[in-house]
Amino acid sequence: MARKKLKKRRLFISLFFVVSIPLALFVLATTLSKPIETSKEPEEIDEQQVFIDSLSGHAQILYEKYHVLPSITIAQAILESDWGNSELASKANNLFGVKGNYKGHHVTMDTDEFEKGERKTIRAKFRKYSTFFESMDDHAKLFVQGTSWNKKKYKPVLEAEDYKEAAGALQTSGYATDPEYADKISAIVEKYDLDEYDEVNPSLKSVDLKGSIKDSAVQDVWSKPSTDDQSIKLTSAQSYVGKDIKVVSKKQKGQSVWYQFQVNNKLVGWIDDSAVEIMEAT
Repeated sequence: MARKKLKKRRLFISLFFVVSIPLALFVLATTLSKPIETSKEPEEIDEQQVFIDSLSGHAQILYEKYHVLPSITIAQAILESDWGNSELASKANNLFGVKGNYKGHHVTMDTDEFEKGERKTIRAKFRKYSTFFESMDDHAKLFVQGTSWNKKKYKPVLEAEDYKEAAGALQTSGYATDPEYADKISAIVEKYDLDEYDEVNPSLKSVDLKGSIKDSAVQDVWSKPSTDDQSIKLTSAQSYVGKDIKVVSKKQKGQSVWYQFQVNNKLVGWIDDSAVEIMEAT
């Protein structure tokens, strides 16, 4: 009787190992195949590329109308406003250091000028704009209309075949007193490949529409339409629910329509039109 019990116990132990060992190996393999959870830092947004993306569409729209190369427009905005971070850009939305009054509005600030090869600081009046796009519009018109004393002052800039010729024309036309201005503009264009924008983009249109983000919107806001190469995700559309928005640009991308919008005169980004409720014009 004792031997039978011993055999049964040995049989039980053998069956236990036959079943449990493969099961343990399966669990171990499954566990190892799962990705290890790690805390991931959020990706840093390339603020410089976002700045370029925010202006490039409107620069192309202006190129179609005024023939100012977009690469020149963007490069000047970068240089003159320090990527939109200068005091003049912050206080007056002036991206290009244009002096004078704009519709009766101006700010007075210190500025560095070159006189006979020497740098000196002076106080000057600069035009004040309501938005970056208004600054870009006025900048393009300056090239077309010239100055009160020379209507054709910037004609060589408009007639330039490429950005290098245009940068040189800016220098010789006296846009800036910095003797290295043309070289600086060309270097910026080349570093950020801005000449890729130097063509008319018929899918882009300038618009002026008021609207709001739909409460149910699940889309994201992008630096340019998400279907474009190297578009950068900025935030969720939900961040702007309940706020009045102004649609300033429209882009057709295949069957999709994208809107570039601003809030309180500040550019935000691009969003699929399905997320936007446009107010009917009255």
